[in-house]
Amino acid sequence: MDRWKTLNLIKREISISPIGEQIINEVKTKVFGLVSSVSSDEWFAANREGINSKYRIEIYNFEYKGQEYVEMDGVNYKVYRTWEKGFDKVELYLEQKVGED
Repeated sequence: MDRWKTLNLIKREISISPIGEQIINEVKTKVFGLVSSVSSDEWFAANREGINSKYRIEIYNFEYKGQEYVEMDGVNYKVYRTWEKGFDKVELYLEQKVGED
């Protein structure tokens, strides 16, 4: 099920307004990545930890700056694990949390 997609890597930054309210700003970086399903071993291992593992995305190292979320097809996923693949790629493992965007 490998397919190339345009994705948004999302970094959430929290700031405080002049009246003390927390403001969450999302900084999005558009990237092109190879999306695939996670292996059954990965799915079972993540599930044992309470993680709803959905996808594995492969992108270039220089594009990933520790972003915590990935937006794909209008849905936000949380990065729960990364894996360096070779010298120029990184794999992001994504989970979908119920009740979160």
